[in-house]
Amino acid sequence: MKLLPRLAMAGAKGDDALLSFIVREMEGYGYKVVGPNDVLKSLLAPAGVWTDTQPSDQDHLDIKRAIQVVSTLGALDIGQGAVVANGLVLAVEAAEGTDRMLDRVAMLRQAGSSALRSSGVLVKMSKPGQERRIDLPTVGVETIRRMEQAGLSGLAVEAQGALALDQAAMAALADDHGMFILGFERPAS
Repeated sequence: MKLLPRLAMAGAKGDDALLSFIVREMEGYGYKVVGPNDVLKSLLAPAGVWTDTQPSDQDHLDIKRAIQVVSTLGALDIGQGAVVANGLVLAVEAAEGTDRMLDRVAMLRQAGSSALRSSGVLVKMSKPGQERRIDLPTVGVETIRRMEQAGLSGLAVEAQGALALDQAAMAALADDHGMFILGFERPAS
């Protein structure tokens, strides 16, 4: 009960501020908080292209743009993902999470948006200064399924900075749908 006011104040600043507060409090009680990246290294996204399908030149441009978007908005504690197609930002992840963001992109496609015809990339990466011990970006097979429904050409995920669940199944499903998966190195600030 004593923590409730401080917890509410931290939560009002965003989810990363709230999670950082919780970690500090746990450590204050003598617990050592470790992240999944410390104990489940095999789940960290590897660098390089994981699929037979390769990103196009336009995909690389879209990845670069999406990284800029996530880095900028992530500094405001807004989200860990963005979708860019042909240079146009189609969606930014907010409180609804990645799945709902991809559902919105799929609705754009169904509505006939010309910017979305079998193109576009999803970028997932941690926010600048994010508390990585408790909130790493995560992708998995369901991410690939929703990307296919949204008509995207691929996924770029921060290598060693995001969790990728069942990487072999992700890569196989992406290849089945002609999509690529790329683990990218976080650009220097």
